[in-house]
Amino acid sequence: MSILPRRIAEEARERLDLSGFQVFVAISCIGLWAIYSLLDYTYTHVIATLAMVEDPNPPPALKETPPKDRIVNEKGQVETPHLESGNVSKPVLVTTSLSRTLDCLFANNASVFRCLPKYMGMTFLRGLVAQFFAYLFPEIIPTAVSVVLADVVLTRWHVAFIHSVISKENKLNIFKRVFSIKRPCSPAMRKATISVLVCSLAECAATYLPQGLALDWFNEADGSNDNDITINLSPSTVIFVCLGIGCLLKFLLVIPATVSKVRVAASIFAVSNARLAENQPLPETEDSIKSSKESYIRALLAKPKEPEEMLLPFDPTFDGMINEGEVIGVLDAWRSCDGASRCRIVKIYAFAGLLYVAQLALIYVAFRCVHPDGAEGMSGLNKRWMMI
Repeated sequence: MSILPRRIAEEARERLDLSGFQVFVAISCIGLWAIYSLLDYTYTHVIATLAMVEDPNPPPALKETPPKDRIVNEKGQVETPHLESGNVSKPVLVTTSLSRTLDCLFANNASVFRCLPKYMGMTFLRGLVAQFFAYLFPEIIPTAVSVVLADVVLTRWHVAFIHSVISKENKLNIFKRVFSIKRPCSPAMRKATISVLVCSLAECAATYLPQGLALDWFNEADGSNDNDITINLSPSTVIFVCLGIGCLLKFLLVIPATVSKVRVAASIFAVSNARLAENQPLPETEDSIKSSKESYIRALLAKPKEPEEMLLPFDPTFDGMINEGEVIGVLDAWRSCDGASRCRIVKIYAFAGLLYVAQLALIYVAFRCVHPDGAEGMSGLNKRWMMI
């Protein structure tokens, strides 16, 4: 009679240990995912965007003359020093280091997570549009194509988000900024649409191609693949190889496409500010706003009355490649980015990649420390991870 209660107690203890392990893994994964998501957003969507639009050749700054070297005239006034080679200092770019970038953000009352709600809303809307296309044509449009179509449809949202990140004060909400952008059929928006399309295709190639290769290998290992070619690799090796392919595609495709998209959007931002600075008439006046509800709604979604200032120095001519008042093309946007700027951008993305690797390493270490006998199920765990 005493054996049955003992077995029941042992089974209950095993269930308690298993549930505790699952709760620990879930909480750890959620916490690490939240921390990584915030850091990744700061690096890849704020700092990297600012590095893509910063002028690599800003005007030189005038050195402040020390008190002992100042020249005082007969009236007791300090004379302005001449622009000699010793008085002019070459300015240091803001995005050369993390500390300088953070100092610039804090000096302008900008957060390191600026425009994060707008990005989350745009991501949610992108998922809805992609699911709509996938549901509307389930057999014709695969997942990758539906994501690309969603990005093309939301081109104005992508441009508006970039404008929000690079603007200094950022007083407009996302809806006013979206509807204040040029018409979709304008030449500037056609260039923006092409840049968004190229960037979305590059991201899909860097995401779905490694996943497809990994899933094909796992199907071959399970015997569900009819291919005659056999590859004897461990699951961990396959994961590392696919991650390496994804990083290589991100370096060769995603980074240049993202630079082109951001610089095209920044060019549209500069052209819009230049036209607003010329005091062009707005489509609605304050008297006509009160006349009808339609005009009031149009006025709410109209362009801002005052031009916005960019957070960092920006050259609208892209080192003389285009004239002022023009919007740069996709290829010229990448060509106009000099080697030093490209190195800074690659370093930012490399640090974000190291954060991702550190997150995966912490999750793996936590899994092995809490459940040391779980190595047998790593193949299934890797396969489920690649399905995400």
